[in-house]
Amino acid sequence: MKLYETFVVLTVLYGSECCCLRKKDEQRILVAMMTRLRRLLQVTRRNRIKNETVRSTLHQEKTLVDRIAQRRLTWFEHVSKMGSEWLPVKVMHCSITERRNQGRQPKKWIENIKQDIDMRNIQFDKAMERRKTDLDTFDLSTH
Repeated sequence: MKLYETFVVLTVLYGSECCCLRKKDEQRILVAMMTRLRRLLQVTRRNRIKNETVRSTLHQEKTLVDRIAQRRLTWFEHVSKMGSEWLPVKVMHCSITERRNQGRQPKKWIENIKQDIDMRNIQFDKAMERRKTDLDTFDLSTH
C-alpha cells in the first residue's frame, strides 16, 4: 500500500489542482485506481467483489477523483485569498474574447470548481465575486 500511495497516487495527483477533468477522464481514473487496488488484493473482477469492499479492505475511503477535487478546492481557496495584483488571480478571472470553434466548448477549470462546490454544498464566497468586478478591466495581452 505504501508503494501504491507513493508511486501511483502521487503521480496521478501531481499538478491535478490545475487540470480540468471531464466525466470521461474521471471514469478512466476510477477504473485505473480500482484495477491497481484489485491487483494489490490479488482478486479479479470475476470474483465479484464490490469496489466499496475492495476500498474498505485497503482503507481507501476516498477515491482519487475525490482527492483531486479536494486539491482543486484547496488551490482555489489559496488563490482566492491572494491579493488582486497576483498573476494567478488575474488569470483566474480573465476571459479571452477571441472567437471559438463551433460545437460544444471545452470544460473550463472554474466550471470544475463550481461543480465541486455544489457537490459539497459549500456557499460560494462573495469576496470572490467582488474581486472579479475589480479585475474586469485587466487585459491579459498587455502583461
